[in-house]
Amino acid sequence: MIFNLIGIGEAILSFAIGYGLFGEDSGYTITGFLWIAMDLIYRYVRKEEWEGMPLWSPRRGGQVFFIPGWLCGIGIIFLGLFG
Repeated sequence: MIFNLIGIGEAILSFAIGYGLFGEDSGYTITGFLWIAMDLIYRYVRKEEWEGMPLWSPRRGGQVFFIPGWLCGIGIIFLGLFG
């Protein structure tokens, strides 16, 4: 599976809030920050497997195309700032 439902949910919710409320001007930047915050909070709340690297674990948070949600959020911030 190239994504999980948590990742898709985080993406849809962050795009709906960020782009929907702030439009094209700062929408992508806000979307990126929201996605990072949602993913890191979800990973922190799910403390059941602390083995290895919890920020990269696909079972601890959202992922899209095997990329963690917080890393996708960083990419969207760069798109908003420099794109």
